[in-house]
Amino acid sequence: MLFNLTLFVQIFNFLIAYFLLSRFLFKPVLVQIERREQYLANLQAKYDQRAQTLELLVQQQQAVAREAGVLFVPFLQTIQAVNNFAIPVVPILKTTKLSKETLLRIETAVTSQVVKQVQRA
Repeated sequence: MLFNLTLFVQIFNFLIAYFLLSRFLFKPVLVQIERREQYLANLQAKYDQRAQTLELLVQQQQAVAREAGVLFVPFLQTIQAVNNFAIPVVPILKTTKLSKETLLRIETAVTSQVVKQVQRA
């Protein structure tokens, strides 16, 4: 009976190729994939943390804006009331209305003062 060694040589070649490939190709590639996944997970964690911080800052800004709005409403009403009436510059000579630029400057100044007061509180 003739014994054929070709099958055993092929099995031996396959085992050596598998060992070499797993040692020098598969393991380094798997290590790089794992590092990349860890890097992406760290980036995602940083992103989530910054998004959460941003959300808190937006909420704080909205709270300050609401406070400033509540404090600012009487000033706006006063400015609008003043604009609706003629203000005597010289009591008898003539009356004038405030210009839009003047109203804008007054509104800006009042807004900045209110925001400063709210930020101090």
